[in-house]
Amino acid sequence: RRYRKDYSLAETSIIVESDKRFAGFDMSECFVYMRDDSGNYTYYAFNGEYRFTSALLKVTRDTMPVISFVTNHGEQVPNAFKSVLSDSGFDIKTVNLLQEDIPADTEILVMVSPQSDLTGVESEEQGNSEITKINAYLSKGKDMMVFVDPNTPELPNLDEFLYTWGIDVLHGVSVQDNINYLSSANNMAVLAQYYSEDE
Repeated sequence: RRYRKDYSLAETSIIVESDKRFAGFDMSECFVYMRDDSGNYTYYAFNGEYRFTSALLKVTRDTMPVISFVTNHGEQVPNAFKSVLSDSGFDIKTVNLLQEDIPADTEILVMVSPQSDLTGVESEEQGNSEITKINAYLSKGKDMMVFVDPNTPELPNLDEFLYTWGIDVLHGVSVQDNINYLSSANNMAVLAQYYSEDE
């Protein structure tokens, strides 16, 4: 009953708990698999070490570091990205800078492929300049990650702001490294097979 309040329990649930908090995941997450059109599963990798290590990190940290994702600019944050951060023990929050300030406990502010520009000095008098809020946050020695892709449009306010911090965004450009590039048949995984005399 205690776990059901914050987690959907199933017969295959695994709970890792400390005196600080608990983390839950399903036993199926200990394996990497593909599902074909008939609904059959093919298991091809063990993911248990990652799941248990992530859970142990999550429940033993004194505090949960916060990552805040900026919203309201057409950002599309991949669920896999959020899952990796959550599994690593981060508390995930979102922030709409037009309506609220960056949470004080935010360790890393993240923008993922914004499609519309941030408000700048033109909105400063109304107190809702997103650039001013981000600048104040960074001036405290905090961290920010900005992701763009070839489809991210030119965003004059954001581009100029990043330039003042030493980052120049080249829009419409993508880099492919054919020397260090790894791929697989299904574009999902790179697998190593280890053989011994007995196996």
